Amino acid sequence: SRAVFVDRSQVNLRLITRFLKPMEGEFTFSTVKGKLPGVLPQLGQGADIVFMDPPYSSACIYSWIKDYDWSSIVSPRGVVIAESGGEDFPERWSSRRYGDTHIHILEV
Repeated sequence: SRAVFVDRSQVNLRLITRFLKPMEGEFTFSTVKGKLPGVLPQLGQGADIVFMDPPYSSACIYSWIKDYDWSSIVSPRGVVIAESGGEDFPERWSSRRYGDTHIHILEV
């Protein structure tokens, strides 16, 4: 298994690395400093799961998440999961609500 973590903060990426380092060998991981969607080409292809937890107040980020061609980086039968504070997603996404958190799932 492989995981790629993206964050704009180098401090957060260092914390992620420190947290995951003891689990090295169980899976591989890398970190990418940047902002989505700009860094998506750096992530490579063949992801089975893409999980995003963007700031709920950044409504503009959801427009590209909904419309992006996820098949370009997600493997067949993979899933894209996005959290939101209640943003509406197209019908091709399934949505579930857990309190104030909404989980949107796209099967690629």
